[in-house]
Amino acid sequence: VKISYAIFVILSSFLGDTTILVASIKYNAFSLHKTTVAVIQHLAVCDLLTTFTYTIAGVYEISGDWDGEEIGAFYEEAGFYLYWFFLYATFYLTAAFTSMKLLIIKYPFYAGVWTTRKAHLVCASIWIASLLYQGVWRVGAFLVKDLKTPFQRDLFLGLTWLDTILALLALLVVIVTSSILIHE
Repeated sequence: VKISYAIFVILSSFLGDTTILVASIKYNAFSLHKTTVAVIQHLAVCDLLTTFTYTIAGVYEISGDWDGEEIGAFYEEAGFYLYWFFLYATFYLTAAFTSMKLLIIKYPFYAGVWTTRKAHLVCASIWIASLLYQGVWRVGAFLVKDLKTPFQRDLFLGLTWLDTILALLALLVVIVTSSILIHE
């Protein structure tokens, strides 16, 4: 059951996200606001990367060879952080997406002059914010490195001050999105 579910997720993610990217980039098929389409493209890329990272972790988990191989040990650590990096990028991109939709409704005249470049600038700042969060998280994990696995570190760090930083960064994403789009 677990393998069939993973295959379903991989196929639906790959087919759905590539369809979104091809339809929006090559055929310009969406009749939505251009900033909305740009954020949807970033969400699709983030979903593809999350699925790819999760898939490799699943392959190593199924093989049961995490500790026996050097590459498996490296990916256990690196894949763990990459997965959470992409996951938080998804959270922040979703916050930006809803903020943009609200701003489009609230300020329709400002929304008329928003460019795709501004939307990509907002998304780039979100990728950086997610990376910064993972950098802070990584420093915290280094401070508690005597905990044996990334999962134990995640449990320890998830219950501490990093949740506050995550909430503040999500708020910052909304503020930055608003200020970039409204102010010229």
